[in-house]
Amino acid sequence: MQRRRFIRFAAGIFALGTAPLLGRGGHAATLKRYQRVKLVDAQGNGIKTAALKKDESYLFFYPYMGTPCFLLNLGAQHDGLRLASAYGNPCGWPGGIGADRSIVAYAAICTHQVTRPSPKKSFINYNPKGGKSGEASGRITCCLHGSMFDPAQGGKVVGGPAPQALTAIELDYDEATDGIHAVGTHGGEVFKAYFKAYRKELRQEFGTALALQESSGEAVVMRMSDYTKRQFFC
Repeated sequence: MQRRRFIRFAAGIFALGTAPLLGRGGHAATLKRYQRVKLVDAQGNGIKTAALKKDESYLFFYPYMGTPCFLLNLGAQHDGLRLASAYGNPCGWPGGIGADRSIVAYAAICTHQVTRPSPKKSFINYNPKGGKSGEASGRITCCLHGSMFDPAQGGKVVGGPAPQALTAIELDYDEATDGIHAVGTHGGEVFKAYFKAYRKELRQEFGTALALQESSGEAVVMRMSDYTKRQFFC
């Protein structure tokens, strides 16, 4: 009898630990937790959502010291939704944060062939004005192979060869301070392939093994234009 009660108790704990979270738009959102990291400016002051300019591309590194992320103010409220991964497994996106629920974040790594921003150049960028060939505005586009993602729709693929949405970054919003913390990810991750593809470059940029360390404490937010010398738009 005691053994049966223990099994039922253990099963209940397991179900609780793996149950999907309820996103800000009322949709199930599956969160993979990493360390809770405060987003700050170059002087160490906490980033305020009110200070993030609409359609300006910002960059920070999370959930590892060497994995870049976009931080965007889309200028309008965006609620959560469900997406399918490359393998057909549903995953959730909790929607935007901030007073207007317009602030979103995604890993700045293309899910096709792990294209990334670097200090010299970036072929993957957020383009609020639309593409040169008439593509819709407000897309994150990888100009190497033409993959396009919609940051207002959980980073889902809207064009090109990418097999799945961008990895979404879970942001925790503090209404009292208007501050932001990064706490985890949603959706498929391509970090393993990313670290393998850029092992030499990341070692040169961050130092031996630092790029692979989990982010902790604080992450500095900068304008994309201050990080990379040249952004390519297509």
